[in-house]
Amino acid sequence: MEIAPNGAGAQTVDAAGVALGSIGTAVVVDFEKESAKMTVSMSKTDNLTLYTVTIEGYIPKMTGATLEQLHNFAKEDGLKAKVYCYDDLAKPYLVGWDNVLATSSAYTDFPMVLESIEADSGAALQDQNGYTVKFTAVQATPPAQY
Repeated sequence: MEIAPNGAGAQTVDAAGVALGSIGTAVVVDFEKESAKMTVSMSKTDNLTLYTVTIEGYIPKMTGATLEQLHNFAKEDGLKAKVYCYDDLAKPYLVGWDNVLATSSAYTDFPMVLESIEADSGAALQDQNGYTVKFTAVQATPPAQY
């Protein structure tokens, strides 16, 4: 997953749901293999349709630098991300920005946020050290693909 702050890089999504442009200078977050998932749920009330996108995963090897980067994500005025799925690494999804709720080609009032961080140092020698993180975004359209 590549993460950039809200407001970085110009973004557009065409009528076919394809994301165009760059998300800006991004930080790469590598989740442990087979530990991450993206969930997209849609809810509709009257004429309002919203998609809640949740990304949750485990980042192994607890370090101060990793915790500092996560802390910086939590302080940002929202985030946007390219999310790569194992079945098609060539076509990532855009999360945290859509054409409907965006106020400009780079900024939205409803970006992705770092919802939670759980650090675990483990108790036994064979236990892993790392972070479980959860990102959430509310969008008016499903995540677009690049």
